[in-house]
Amino acid sequence: NEREGKGWELKLKLKRGGAGTKGSNSVAGSNGSDGSDGKGEGEPETSCDAHEGHVKCLEVSECGRYVATAGEDKQIKLWSVKEKKLLWSTTLPKKPSSLAFGTGYLFVGDKVGEVHCFSFPVSSGEKTTVFGHFGTIITALAVSPCGKYIASGERNKKIRVSVLPESPEKDLVHEIQTYCVGHTSFVLTVCYVTSSILLSGGGDGTIRSWDAVEGIEKDVLAIDGNSPVLSLVRVPTGSGDLVAVLCESKKVSLVRVSKEGGLQSVCTM
Repeated sequence: NEREGKGWELKLKLKRGGAGTKGSNSVAGSNGSDGSDGKGEGEPETSCDAHEGHVKCLEVSECGRYVATAGEDKQIKLWSVKEKKLLWSTTLPKKPSSLAFGTGYLFVGDKVGEVHCFSFPVSSGEKTTVFGHFGTIITALAVSPCGKYIASGERNKKIRVSVLPESPEKDLVHEIQTYCVGHTSFVLTVCYVTSSILLSGGGDGTIRSWDAVEGIEKDVLAIDGNSPVLSLVRVPTGSGDLVAVLCESKKVSLVRVSKEGGLQSVCTM
């Protein structure tokens, strides 16, 4: 949560998968208590101090084998879930504000509007600055499922969709595909549902769906009395895509997303 400089003081915990996740691991952040009874499902396998101070961002790779964290200590760390260990860490000159995994790369946005690229899982720890937003903070990043685009949200209410080259470290990111403009306050989170449908949420308390190739707004949905939307997480299901929406009010909503980008509220918890 990058809004107003808030963050989490947490430890990184690797948990055993529960029913239906045989042989898998998931990752959770906690303030020291994970709510489990220490037995069976949800039992922590290991924990470690991830950062000094607040952990600002946590991102899990698509394969589920790696976790990246970024903290107020300006450090970026990559963790192996299977091996339960830190693979590498590096320190940025400015505080990081967002993370996203691509194919073989980890992208990191910072508070001066730059986006950096690191190779993963093996990296020298040296960053390559691949693109930037002028005069604003990068608040959110997401890479499309096809790996061809990266969406970057900012405090100036806009989302930029850029074209990713095959080797962003070498070729950098020069081509802008489109802009998605419609939020009336800062953007806090972006999430791809498909390579052509992008969701966003922010300080205006709405989530919006976009044609991420053309930059056209497809639908808008107010969430929980216009409470700022902090995070969007795609939940694939057999009957269509669901997205979990975390609001500043500490409520979680489920929203169904149609193939055309239509939004329908399912429930709020």
